[in-house]
Amino acid sequence: MFKVKSGMTRMAILLGPIVLKFPHLTYGIREFWTGVIANMSEFAIWKCLRGEATFLAPTLFTFFGLVNVQLRERGEMVSGQELQKRYKLLDLEARNLI
Repeated sequence: MFKVKSGMTRMAILLGPIVLKFPHLTYGIREFWTGVIANMSEFAIWKCLRGEATFLAPTLFTFFGLVNVQLRERGEMVSGQELQKRYKLLDLEARNLI
């Protein structure tokens, strides 16, 4: 059994403990490329921060941003203010990935 969820730039297929995230063309080519960049940056940030990014689900693999394979988890819910605080704590390499 699976579920499909959709956002503005990406759609997610939930398959048991795994989530597949794809950029989609529903809203045009610009949103498609935004979805590709979102997938790539999500993977890069997870790879760089690992356990420090408790608000991100673990990204196991990305295929050039066209698909992300992630563990299905509920990440820590954080406010915009909390994200800004955490952003300031990131090293320069991690900031450049965002």
